[in-house]
Amino acid sequence: MIVNPTDEGWDIVFQPAHGLLAAKLASEFAEDRRCPFWLETVTAIATHDDGQVAFQPGDRRYLTQAGAPKDFTAVELSAEQRYEKTRDCLENAYRKHRWTGLLESQHAEFLYGEKDAASDSLKELLANERQHREHVLDELELDRDDLQIAYDIMRWCDRCSLILCQDRIPSIGRNLEVITFANGTRVDLSQDDSGNLRINPWLFGTAKFEATVEVHRLTRLAFEDDEQLEQALRDCTTHVRRYEFERSVEMP
Repeated sequence: MIVNPTDEGWDIVFQPAHGLLAAKLASEFAEDRRCPFWLETVTAIATHDDGQVAFQPGDRRYLTQAGAPKDFTAVELSAEQRYEKTRDCLENAYRKHRWTGLLESQHAEFLYGEKDAASDSLKELLANERQHREHVLDELELDRDDLQIAYDIMRWCDRCSLILCQDRIPSIGRNLEVITFANGTRVDLSQDDSGNLRINPWLFGTAKFEATVEVHRLTRLAFEDDEQLEQALRDCTTHVRRYEFERSVEMP
């Protein structure tokens, strides 16, 4: 969950909804900025944050010590849970398409490839994936650069969606770096006087579009366990948050 405090309680975006918002951004990319296997790429972007650990009765995995909903950045997984989650995500991705699996594999490498805290089983999984990626790229008659371009798109959409869902849109007059692509292109997010969002350089095929995400609004501040939080999320009001993107005349 992505958790933002409000005056009344909490605004919560589920991580699969964040993934869907990322895919909506990808779907607007200009034709000349798209990579091979485009639908499979958008699918990987949409589903990369699925498969979260379920709420369990009596557990407090998703609650702070005071009983508040816990943002995903503060949720801890055991080494075994992290390994199992990564393994299952990779298996599901490869079952969709080899390209979708490659992107999920590259994402796992980005998240855990250089972390000393990774378990031996996860390190072995990642090592096997490095070899497997080369094999699959040969099968698809593509190379590492093709995969890097696609993964840059995935990571940009993921990062931009996360900024939006975390309510971290920069104030008017400020530029916020989303990511810098492997080719050195830095892509910034900003907001104009009317509240429209600008992306520089402009990545999209139309001069203006809207993207939305569903937000679950809780007015209760604390919960006894994860099951109680889950029930509250089922019963609460759902709001649609809208983002208007528009290209400025001076943007390339």
